[in-house]
Amino acid sequence: MTKRQLIYTLAAVNVGLLGTLAWRAIPSNVAHAQEAGGGPRQRGEYVFTTADVPGGSVGVVVVIDQVNREMTALASDRGSITSQVPIKLDQVFEGGQVAQPRGNGRGTGRNTPPPRTGTR
Repeated sequence: MTKRQLIYTLAAVNVGLLGTLAWRAIPSNVAHAQEAGGGPRQRGEYVFTTADVPGGSVGVVVVIDQVNREMTALASDRGSITSQVPIKLDQVFEGGQVAQPRGNGRGTGRNTPPPRTGTR
């Protein structure tokens, strides 16, 4: 091997090494975001519905993600939009308990109407 061939070979190796270094140093255009739990998040299937806030003038949209089992709410007030932190529905419904009515069952509970008095 002549001196000239050795120089060309070393130059080619250096160009290859420089290309490899550049390829590793330049970030790719691929997003690698993950949920805090570690696994990749599935694409959601969303249901949107409106809600009324008693005594308020704010428009509320409730968003339910059926695949990831989450619910959030978006409120619009004078051009600004605020959002609620998503709620994990599995944690809300994990007990499977049915809510029991309050009071003695005769309309004296907080969520039941009072008994009628008098006649019509």
